[in-house]
Amino acid sequence: RYKGRCYHIEPVVGEDNQYIAYVAYPLDL
Repeated sequence: RYKGRCYHIEPVVGEDNQYIAYVAYPLDL
């Protein structure tokens, strides 16, 4: 679950279940 707002999330190429998140502030992962 991701808590907080993110502007953009994209999957990391070659990595399963990992994402690069571009956020305005840190997420509570």
